[in-house]
Amino acid sequence: MFSPPPELSPRWIDLWLLPTPLSGDEVSYFESLLTAEETERFARFRFAEKRNEAIVSRGLLRHVLSFALKTPAQQVALTLGVNGKPGVAGSRIRVNLSHTAGRVLLAATLDHELGVDIERIRERTCCEDLARRYFTPGEHAGIMALPAAPAVDRL
Repeated sequence: MFSPPPELSPRWIDLWLLPTPLSGDEVSYFESLLTAEETERFARFRFAEKRNEAIVSRGLLRHVLSFALKTPAQQVALTLGVNGKPGVAGSRIRVNLSHTAGRVLLAATLDHELGVDIERIRERTCCEDLARRYFTPGEHAGIMALPAAPAVDRL
């Protein structure tokens, strides 16, 4: 269903960005990569959207690591480091995950610590409220006079 990831290298950081929700078959594929404990834990999530996001996040992590380590996904011995950062004990592989607002981001490399974060871009109204509350009337007017940001693939 999903192609094998490339070989990891200390010279590169590989990134995977997946939209969620995925199709039922795709979520089922990622769920098939989880351990029984992970499956049980995620089944207790109250909201299907958050449950599927967690399944895709952990499944993607196991998918990439299973190819890198040449071992079945359920047998990858994941560890949790500082602040819950995932890892593999005794491995040169370094990974980090982030997910929010319908996207999952995974970064992986060899030998170098890394971190990723993905955040939902909030609409301008958030900025308007902040500017109105904390800036002078002139500063607020200047901010509101700025052109809108160009259209991008927003998270």
